Amino acid sequence: LARGCPPALDHTVITPAVDAEAVPAADPGGPGPLRLVAVGRLHWKKAHHHVLAALAHLRAEGVAATLRIVGDGPELAALAFARHQLDLDDVVEFVRDQDRPGAWAEMAAAQVLVHGAVSEGFGNAVLAAQAAGLPVVTTDAEGLADNIEPGVTGLLVPRRDPVAMAAALAELADDPARRVALGRAGRERARVRFRPSDQRAAFAAFFARAVA
Repeated sequence: LARGCPPALDHTVITPAVDAEAVPAADPGGPGPLRLVAVGRLHWKKAHHHVLAALAHLRAEGVAATLRIVGDGPELAALAFARHQLDLDDVVEFVRDQDRPGAWAEMAAAQVLVHGAVSEGFGNAVLAAQAAGLPVVTTDAEGLADNIEPGVTGLLVPRRDPVAMAAALAELADDPARRVALGRAGRERARVRFRPSDQRAAFAAFFARAVA
């Protein structure tokens, strides 16, 4: 639509899917320091540097938190430099060369998934985090606003706003019960709304209509 597609053009929305039963469950309610995880390739679109800035704001406010960034890509050197410049060397770790089960295991060991993308179609990592029962703090970039249920499975913040992201993380850091409630709602939403069987049926129906 932003690029001029006619609003009345016939279309079908088919979201990504996740087998929630296959994703190991997280335990987001444990004691601090708050364990954050960010999952996504190290690319400018994922905006991990905004997540690092948010963590610096959070720690400046006295909130103890750590971050594991799971992924690899061309922005590794720049992000490592940003980590050093923000004095986060001791609390941020890059986790590279992970397959999908490895990324899921990282989510299961965390308490909050934080996703700072400035451009995102839907966000498979955000969907998988909800399937793991992990509360999500993410930006409003494009499809992410439809991925989570704001206030129910996670918190939505404006893109390119590390201060707002830090404030959302601070809310969850102070409220383990809320982290658990958001995580449970996310796991149920992923289980009911984003089943692979429903996605396959939607694709089959789409192509049947297109052929007809």
